[in-house]
Amino acid sequence: PSALAAECADEQGKFWGFHDKVFSNQDIMSDAKYKEWAKELGLNSAQFDSCLDAKKFQSEVQKDIQDGSNAGVSGTPTFFIGSSQKGYQKIVGAQPYSVIKAAIEQELS
Repeated sequence: PSALAAECADEQGKFWGFHDKVFSNQDIMSDAKYKEWAKELGLNSAQFDSCLDAKKFQSEVQKDIQDGSNAGVSGTPTFFIGSSQKGYQKIVGAQPYSVIKAAIEQELS
């Protein structure tokens, strides 16, 4: 549901503001909260509410989920660090900076 709401916010050019609101309030997410946050961010409420209620971007969200699944992603965060020449290292879950740094340094060497 939050992905649908984010797509509706993106339709009005407010994806990142909405994204930040969702990630700051993960413990209270709901359709009612999404609509409240849309108002706070200055979105056209009628347009946002209609978009969310109709699940306008359901097929796009499902495609994103399928694309992730096809790439071997089963949750967030998942990072792929590398290149097509050297291959990719998949890093799953909240990892410390040192893990990400080591993967980048390996790619650059």
